[in-house]
Amino acid sequence: MKEKIEWLRKAHPEQFGEDQWQFDLDKRMQQPFKNGLPPRYVALSINPCLGSGAGETLYGNEDKMTSFIESLPSNYEKQKVESLRELQFIKESFDYMEGFEFECVDSRGEPYELKFYSALLSQLILRNGDRFELCASAEIMRFKYRKKDCQIWKEFTDLNSNLFVEKANPEGTDVKTRGFIGVKTYDSAQEAVSVMWDLILSMETVVKYIFGARADEE
Repeated sequence: MKEKIEWLRKAHPEQFGEDQWQFDLDKRMQQPFKNGLPPRYVALSINPCLGSGAGETLYGNEDKMTSFIESLPSNYEKQKVESLRELQFIKESFDYMEGFEFECVDSRGEPYELKFYSALLSQLILRNGDRFELCASAEIMRFKYRKKDCQIWKEFTDLNSNLFVEKANPEGTDVKTRGFIGVKTYDSAQEAVSVMWDLILSMETVVKYIFGARADEE
C-alpha cells in the first residue's frame, strides 16, 4: 500500500502531491481500541424531513456515527444517539483500486459512463441478528465521465465532492459519504467474506449511492 501511494504521488503530483492530498496510511490502518475492547459498530436509520425521500440506513464506528448525527444537514431529522443499533463486528478490509469502469444512471435517470483511475475502498461485515451485512465506503480520488453516446470526457479528482455529483444528485453528497452503506445481506459470514473480495460489487454500489441511483432500483 505504501508503494502504491508513493507511485500515485510521483505519477500524478498535480493531484496527489503532499500539498494537494493529505493521507496517512498508518493512521488509517490503525484499529482503535478502548479498554482492550474493539470499537462498537452500529446502524443508523435516518429520515429526511417533510416526506422528501425514503429513509436510509448507514453503518459505522459508534464514535463516528455519533458525530455524524450532529452534522446532519437541516433537511434531515435530527436523530438521537439512543437510536443507534449495535451490530457485531465480523471483518474489515481496506483496498486500493485502479483502472476500473462501469455505467451508472443518476437520480434523474440520465445514463453515464465512468472510468476510474484510483480509489480507496473500505468494507465491513457486520452481524445483524442471524444475517450478515456487507457494507462499504469509498474515497474516490480521480475519475472521468461522459453521458452515454457522448464523445467528450470530463475529468475530476474527487467523486465525493464536485459540482458534477451535486447536479447529478440534488440532495448533495455530504450525507452520502460519511458512513458505510449496505451492499448486500447474506445468510452466513463465510458467504459474505467470500463476496468481499469482489471489489467492483461494493465500489459500484457506493458510486450509484452517491449519484442517488441505488442498484436495487434498476
